[in-house]
Amino acid sequence: MNFRNRLGSLSRSEDGTVAIISAIVMTVMIGFAAIAVDVASIHFDNRRLQGATDLAAIAAASNTANATQAASATFTDNGGWVLNSLTVETGNYDPSSTKPLDQRFVADQLPINAARVVARADSPIYFARIFQSNDVGIAASAIATRPAEAAFSIGSRLLSLEGGIINAILGQMLGGNVNLRVMDYRSLADVDIDLLKFMDQLAIEADIEAGTYQQVLDADLTAGNILSAMARTARTDSNLDAAEALEDLAQALSGSTPVDLTRLLSIGKAANAQIGTSSQYGLAAAVNALQMVNALALVSNGTHQVDVDLGATIPGLTNTQLSLVIGEPPQGTSWITVGEKGAFVRTAQTRIKLTVEVGGTGLLAATKIRLPIFIDVAYAEGRLAAVTCGATPATHQVTVATQPGILNTWIGEVTNFTAVNETPSVNAAQLVDVAGLVRISGSAHINVGNMSAQNLVFSATDISNRTYKTAVTQNYTQSLVTSLAENLNLSVNVLNLPDLLGLLANQYKALVRSLLLPVTPALDTIVYTTLTTLGIRLGEADVTVHGVRCNNPVVVQ
Repeated sequence: MNFRNRLGSLSRSEDGTVAIISAIVMTVMIGFAAIAVDVASIHFDNRRLQGATDLAAIAAASNTANATQAASATFTDNGGWVLNSLTVETGNYDPSSTKPLDQRFVADQLPINAARVVARADSPIYFARIFQSNDVGIAASAIATRPAEAAFSIGSRLLSLEGGIINAILGQMLGGNVNLRVMDYRSLADVDIDLLKFMDQLAIEADIEAGTYQQVLDADLTAGNILSAMARTARTDSNLDAAEALEDLAQALSGSTPVDLTRLLSIGKAANAQIGTSSQYGLAAAVNALQMVNALALVSNGTHQVDVDLGATIPGLTNTQLSLVIGEPPQGTSWITVGEKGAFVRTAQTRIKLTVEVGGTGLLAATKIRLPIFIDVAYAEGRLAAVTCGATPATHQVTVATQPGILNTWIGEVTNFTAVNETPSVNAAQLVDVAGLVRISGSAHINVGNMSAQNLVFSATDISNRTYKTAVTQNYTQSLVTSLAENLNLSVNVLNLPDLLGLLANQYKALVRSLLLPVTPALDTIVYTTLTTLGIRLGEADVTVHGVRCNNPVVVQ
């Protein structure tokens, strides 16, 4: 066979075709496999970097004062990463659902409660180097925040404990014949009630054996049940004098109307905890027992008028009538709140009408001076501005923006006393009527307050010691009624009698002032004690932080 025939035969032969095709296909498959290995490697490195970044964000949020160092050490300890760049920012994270996701973290905004970490690194390639020589750049970001809660309240500092007035007020507000001694009130003022232990005792009163604290808050419990739970809590902690005073108070009550516990206290996320887990939740919040009693009185009778007849028991006064109207705080609030930034507590809107009679002498012999005093107190507010969690519990800090209630007070007749949501309408009052021949009218007005809040900062030591701090309004006069009397504008109408040059009118005015001024300190005491019992101080707002809970940081984005 010649060469041409052999070549033609070879070209028509199919021997080895499969091997050639297989070699080509295997080359392509090996190429795809190599690319798949590199892609998988890059994806794996991405996952590793994201995991390390999440951990770094948690570390940075745990130690915002040294956030960059904490994040950098985390990358070293978790994979030994060599990073191309590392960006660590601290700021504020607001989880509000009303904010877009990309606007919830704001760098450098106070209070600092979060950290954002962005890391960039290289992922090496292997088989794909036939296409490019450089490694592939990868990046990951994470935002972590450290949720924190604080328990705080706003109310009086309880310096005045005149038992008679407090007994009369609490008796009407709680619905019973209260007859505690000053030493009983003192024992209550000296004792703190653990908030979550109290919730466990409330569960017993509500006959709830299993469930959450929210079920306890929703239960139908009377003021007597609540006081009994407080007594058992005090007794458990060996505060026996306070426990006995609370038991006596509970037995004195006759009311069976359930109290809305959510107006007394709000325990935030702890409401979701199981009954009996108070020691595990991590919120060591304790509340003054007397403040709780006062707050209970407010929520038990929060929309009613209270009238107290003090008769002639005050030296210098022949008759004393005290009336209170307590309104609902706007938007609803509890007296003590456990919550995160933005949580608030408010005192109740309050009106007081104090009408006293003073015996006359001289030109006013056998005549009484009737002095009506009206006080309108807007609510005071404390709003949780920041809960700063330090590296250790000793460096935790809580800031409460506090605004005292604006107070208006008059000598005069109020025509819309019970309408707490209306602007007061006050007219000059007739103070003296001498047989229809001489009529003396008078009026005075003092405004105490400002519209700006003050930041009260509580250290860990302050919180541990239950230290109260006070926001003080401007233009405050300590002796309120005395100041009113000193500013009293008097008008004398002498009927059918000549009054040459006003000499007689001036004598009457001087006599009225001389009779009123000596009794004003006693009236200041009545006003002070009444407001203190209601958790209110003139021109001031006292705030106490009862506990703080800093949770473990969590990644949120």
